[in-house]
Amino acid sequence: MRIRDRPKEACEVLGITQKTLIDWTHSHRHRSFLAPIRYSARRVRYLESQVYEFKRRCLSVS
Repeated sequence: MRIRDRPKEACEVLGITQKTLIDWTHSHRHRSFLAPIRYSARRVRYLESQVYEFKRRCLSVS
């Protein structure tokens, strides 16, 4: 369980923009797998394992 994925790195893994990442964090049906860790309003990190799990779940549906 590594906390290293900054929003920019998570976007690169998922192949999306940061605006889309923010939208998905609030409204995507698999958003529970993409739960951000907030240190403050501007410092947000994502667990690497959660980003890959979110990607796997989204690919399995399509």
